[in-house]
Amino acid sequence: MEAKKRFIVNCMFYGIILLIVVLVGKYILPIMTPFIIAFCVSGLMEFVTKRIIPRKEKLRRLLSLVLCGVLYAVVCVVVLLVGSRLISEAIDLVTAIPGFVTNELMPLLNMGAEWLENTLIPVDARLASMVDELASSMMKSLGSFVTNFSGKAIVWLTSSATSIPGLIVQTVITVISTFFMVLDFSKVVAFLKKLVPAKQRGVMETGLQYTRSMVGVYIKSYSILFLLTFVELTIGFLILGIRHAPLLAAAIAVFDLMPILGTGGILLPWALVALILDNLKMAIGILILYLVITFIRQTLEPKIVGKQIGLHPLATLIAMLLGLNLFGLVGLIGLPVLLSVVTAMKRTRMAQQEKEKPAAEATASAE
Repeated sequence: MEAKKRFIVNCMFYGIILLIVVLVGKYILPIMTPFIIAFCVSGLMEFVTKRIIPRKEKLRRLLSLVLCGVLYAVVCVVVLLVGSRLISEAIDLVTAIPGFVTNELMPLLNMGAEWLENTLIPVDARLASMVDELASSMMKSLGSFVTNFSGKAIVWLTSSATSIPGLIVQTVITVISTFFMVLDFSKVVAFLKKLVPAKQRGVMETGLQYTRSMVGVYIKSYSILFLLTFVELTIGFLILGIRHAPLLAAAIAVFDLMPILGTGGILLPWALVALILDNLKMAIGILILYLVITFIRQTLEPKIVGKQIGLHPLATLIAMLLGLNLFGLVGLIGLPVLLSVVTAMKRTRMAQQEKEKPAAEATASAE
């Protein structure tokens, strides 16, 4: 009975903690995002300047301010140039989809339906008639879907400009907050430490240490993998003469970062469709591109990522999807990192217990 009560109490306790985390992530985190970004950038500037100027604090603050200004200026220029280019490419790609479906895909589906109907007529005329009706219905549905999708996508791309004012306000708040935090970073850290009970500060500092290490691993490793895949896809698409090569390469490279899925989830069906459309050159080219990317990825990923993350790919995928649905883009990145930190801390604690176990047994036997 006592065990059941303890189990119920533990379930209620962890359930309340989970509810608080979800509510904070859903309603408070979006509001605090500019300040969180400002704090992270300030911490990065503090880390860099301490290694350049370890002793002179005033000079270090001045250098941090200059580095922050340069960083934000570079980010703004890159976002403006790349963003405008990507939006233009996306609009061109979306407008080209109806033509591809009408001129390439629908004739292929019609040929398949006619072949199936001609095959079934000698066997069962009623079944052949049903296949014909089903194929006609599918063609109409596909045509209306593509038309509606293209229209809605273009409307969404053009109407997304209405969110720019709010984004500008958040960006300004982030930049201003960063400069203020850079000037008084040590005071901000001291204030945050006071909010944590004294008994929990050790656990918090250990967790922050693991978090910094894990975030660094994620950013460094997956940035290298993303850039590598993007460059390989862009070069391959340009050689094959595929339009909108940079946009398609960026989209597939992002998809490739998802655990388990990879580039094969897009390139292999693409090669199959090209083969069915009797475009043998394109099918072979995309297949060779996929094999090259897979070989390079399998060779370099263990060296780049290694075992530092320590999560099974399926667990990472679940954490990413759960984080995306609960907390948006922040959760997509943050929840796997949090899970990695908890796993690493648990593994370290178990290793320490294993080391202390022989000593405890020796002490007990001596007594």
